[in-house]
Amino acid sequence: MTRLILGLATFVTAALAAPAGKLPVRVTFTPESVEHRLALADLDPQLPADWSAFDFLVLEFRASSSQRFDLGIETAQGRVAKRIGPMAGTWARAAIPLRFYREPAGSAGDLAATYNQPRGSYWINIHSDAVGPTTGVRALTLAMPNPVGSPTLEIRVVALAKTDPGDAVLEGKPVVDEFGQYAHAAWPGKARSLDDLQKAWAAEDKLRADPPGGRCLYGGFSHTQAKATGHFRVERIDGRWWFVDPDGHLFLSTGINGVGTGSGTRVQGREDLFAALPPAQLGPAARNASFYTWNLQRRHGDEWRPKWAAAVARRLAAWGFNSIHYWGPRGGQAGAEEPRAPYAQMLRWQLGPTIMGMPDVYAADFARRVDEAAASQLDSRSSVRSGRSGPTKRPPLNATARLAGRPARSTVLITRVS
Repeated sequence: MTRLILGLATFVTAALAAPAGKLPVRVTFTPESVEHRLALADLDPQLPADWSAFDFLVLEFRASSSQRFDLGIETAQGRVAKRIGPMAGTWARAAIPLRFYREPAGSAGDLAATYNQPRGSYWINIHSDAVGPTTGVRALTLAMPNPVGSPTLEIRVVALAKTDPGDAVLEGKPVVDEFGQYAHAAWPGKARSLDDLQKAWAAEDKLRADPPGGRCLYGGFSHTQAKATGHFRVERIDGRWWFVDPDGHLFLSTGINGVGTGSGTRVQGREDLFAALPPAQLGPAARNASFYTWNLQRRHGDEWRPKWAAAVARRLAAWGFNSIHYWGPRGGQAGAEEPRAPYAQMLRWQLGPTIMGMPDVYAADFARRVDEAAASQLDSRSSVRSGRSGPTKRPPLNATARLAGRPARSTVLITRVS
């Protein structure tokens, strides 16, 4: 085994140390120069034109910006390009699987997971362009359709490998600071210390949470009046469908798509990219870590959850938002407090076998399965009570309204399943 590893290391080192032509190269993207062509013979005369025996294109590069760029392989048949998401300000080794250029995408849990491929030192999106053979390679192309601020890209190594030499950040670690911020960028308000964060939190605590003028406690238009039923519902008024809030005011949902206490980032195998990692008890730190959760603990202490919920409700009101969308089941019980605001609850209907996360909508039983899934998920909320009366009867599946309480509690808007 040791001999095999040494042999592999020798191969990779030899490949990366091959004599170069014009390397290193540096290109600048501007509105007048959005694309650059790097002829293979100019980059390295020893690089073959037939890449079919290799499985990885290995680059060492440094991007001045995190703006994505398209890395293309130009052959006699045309050009195939994939989109690269770099880490700005670091020298990175990117071992790019050539199968992304040769073969169609497979099928993952959903469309995003199918086409967005996380790597150790960069991201690659394989949705763009087609696929084709990697024979008769003439050049690499670099393109950034809408560059901002004249970003640059430097490349010092171009090589091919039959086995994966591994992705790595070679220079510029750590990439993420102890607060979860990108280390190689500056912006107004960036925290340089815990004291900076505490000052920002103190300033936010002074924000007023008054709703915009002309709005009721739910966020509906207070000058309008329809029938008040004690729960959210829909009604066609003057030829237009409206949400109607429990007090009978017309309601336009202006909300945030996703509100939660965790925002995990992948750390497993990349621990050296982080200046510090959150405590293990704050999440599954072996694979993912949430710096946002760590900052909540720093701000509010170990019993941070209810204080977070109250702070987010004030924040949303101060920003003029009146509702929230949830991607998963909403909590609310002790230890899982949520902001008190009207919210939309997602209904899951991707049932049975899927293709890239999408069901067969042409199946004969598709409509029935969707109705059954919706009924089951609505029934699971049948114990939610109105702030005015007893249990709220579950509406028909084609309704869009359901009550979970007054603003002192929370209100759910379950949209039509179709």
